[in-house]
Amino acid sequence: MLTFYFYRREDVKRIPEALAAGCGADALGIFAAWLSRQVPMHAFAMLGKRYDVGDVESDREVCKVFWVTSSSESMNP
Repeated sequence: MLTFYFYRREDVKRIPEALAAGCGADALGIFAAWLSRQVPMHAFAMLGKRYDVGDVESDREVCKVFWVTSSSESMNP
């Protein structure tokens, strides 16, 4: 499962507080878990496929999926 986190500006400002309280800094979900004990949080399932574009090669693979004309492929470096 791929997870996305969207935080409000005022919640992001609490990162130093979370770290001072012992919240680990090495995994994204740890801050979300800590924050959920501090403020109300909401979650929803995002249906459909998502693509992780973490490097040039994965970007090219995603472009193959979405670019359907040869003219648009010429825009891909």
